[in-house]
Amino acid sequence: MDELARHIEMLLLENDCVIVPELGGFIAHYESAHYDAAEHIYYPPKRTIGFNSKLIINDGLLVQCYMQTYHTDFPDATRKIKQEAEAMKDRLHREGSVAIPRLGKLCCNIHDVYEFHPSEEELATPSLYQLDSLYIRELDEAPPISAKTIPFVRKQIETRQERKAVPVRWIGKAVAVAAAIVLFFFLSTPVENTYTDDGNYASLETAELVSAIKTQSLAMNVIAPKGAEKQPSVPRKPASAATEKAPEQGRIDVNGPNELSEPAVTNSVQEPVPERPTAATMENTPRYHIVIASLETMAGAQAYIEAHQQKEEYSLSIREGNGHFRIVLCSFDEEPAAYKKLNEFKRQDVHPNAWVLASK
Repeated sequence: MDELARHIEMLLLENDCVIVPELGGFIAHYESAHYDAAEHIYYPPKRTIGFNSKLIINDGLLVQCYMQTYHTDFPDATRKIKQEAEAMKDRLHREGSVAIPRLGKLCCNIHDVYEFHPSEEELATPSLYQLDSLYIRELDEAPPISAKTIPFVRKQIETRQERKAVPVRWIGKAVAVAAAIVLFFFLSTPVENTYTDDGNYASLETAELVSAIKTQSLAMNVIAPKGAEKQPSVPRKPASAATEKAPEQGRIDVNGPNELSEPAVTNSVQEPVPERPTAATMENTPRYHIVIASLETMAGAQAYIEAHQQKEEYSLSIREGNGHFRIVLCSFDEEPAAYKKLNEFKRQDVHPNAWVLASK
């Protein structure tokens, strides 16, 4: 009997339940600290023991303790526990109660129901060792403090305004400096841009337009339309011939009648300009991606997609960066939308390890 009680007490140090097969289970309950207002005492937390006669299944905890203590096997340890449990039950039916050292008292009533009365001694617990009750006396009420009013007396302080005498010579110097500044502004030569170039001003008169054309050369640039087809290439002429004919093609005869001669149109071949992504295309590219996995090889990423694509609602894709191949579930243009979807996944416990990747 004492041997069984010693094993139960030792196991309750680290466990909350110890089952004795064919007898019942001893359960440790935790009680938090509380304050007794009537006695003004703080009681520390403690553990109390209860008993449940329905817990009779052998969970192996008590058997393992017997095996380590007696260096025996499982059947032999089970047999020893069964013998002690049967002896305790026989004593309960004969005497009606059995005292278990350091645990409590187990009784059997007329209805063949077990009742357990825990011991007044607290169950040993390493984490609650040496915690004792504490008595705290309440503070007496402090007497009310009477407010004392002190009258405020405003004292009039006589102030004397001392006048500082300014030397007359300083006044004369200040007047002289002010007069010199005024004369400098009045006698200085006015600066004005009196020259105007009539060619820089717009006008509707034909004579002024013709005179401007005489004095200045007019460069004509041929702008090819965007949809113009490529013309066949023309063999280049020597540089001397092109230099001699250039003035004839770029000048306008203004001495003849008021008719502008048509400039010679040369066949030019435009080189294809590579298309650049427009602003709309750059703006529409998603920048925030929800990543559900990160692998080190492309083969591993493709194998992951083949294994999980049928289970996903979205189309999985691979995004490479910094030596890793990340599995992207879905992408968004704005960061709040990406985090909103990520929170939905976490609430549904679909992808608890997913995160948001921001691309530059």
